[in-house]
Amino acid sequence: MSIVRRHLLLVVSLLAILSSETPAYAAILTQTQTDSIPLQPTGFTDSIDFDQLRPTEGTLTSILLVVSGHVEGSLGLENEADLAKVFTVTLSATLTLRRADASVLVAVTPSVSTSVSLGRSDGSPDFAGTSGTVINGLVGNSSETFLSEPPSALDLATFQGTGRVNLSLVFSTSNARDTAGGELRGRIDALASATVTLTYTYTTVNPPDDLVVPEPSSFALLGIGGGLTLLCGHWSTRRRRNAA
Repeated sequence: MSIVRRHLLLVVSLLAILSSETPAYAAILTQTQTDSIPLQPTGFTDSIDFDQLRPTEGTLTSILLVVSGHVEGSLGLENEADLAKVFTVTLSATLTLRRADASVLVAVTPSVSTSVSLGRSDGSPDFAGTSGTVINGLVGNSSETFLSEPPSALDLATFQGTGRVNLSLVFSTSNARDTAGGELRGRIDALASATVTLTYTYTTVNPPDDLVVPEPSSFALLGIGGGLTLLCGHWSTRRRRNAA
């Protein structure tokens, strides 16, 4: 067998192997959803809902939850000690995001602190006079994240399927905290809200056309095909020259 035929047989065999593979296209995609709890008095439980990632869309590789909490309100303060003091107080709300089985996904505590100087007790817990005050316009924000990568079996069962994900969000309010060690009476009027953003990251073998990335075997076929064309042209030129 001539060298030319041996080379041609090798190229044809390689093309046959590569072309026998089923063309595969892969892409990494993300899907983001957002749900919110409107501003309302603290001390309650509400729920948020998201679409699960359908198994037909791809293979789930990570789950990211971002919980942003907000608290606002006022504090009524009354010094009940027998001497004037400076008090540092904090208004906060704890927001706990839970799965349907009540297990905790993430908790966030937006808070705001302030200091106030109050005179000795006047014997009247009216949040007024020299021993009392009302602080309005307190605002605090905070956010926390939960990442499951790769997703646990529990998270796959929760977030992948053909239905909806229902998560509970529990709001609770702390009392005004006195860091001065004195006797402080507090009254809290607080509102809280939350926004939860869910992002799925997943791989798919059926991405949109503008995201298709050929597998290496596809590039190999193109390269070998082009090389074969050039090689055949070179052999044809040599045969014509030898015949002349």
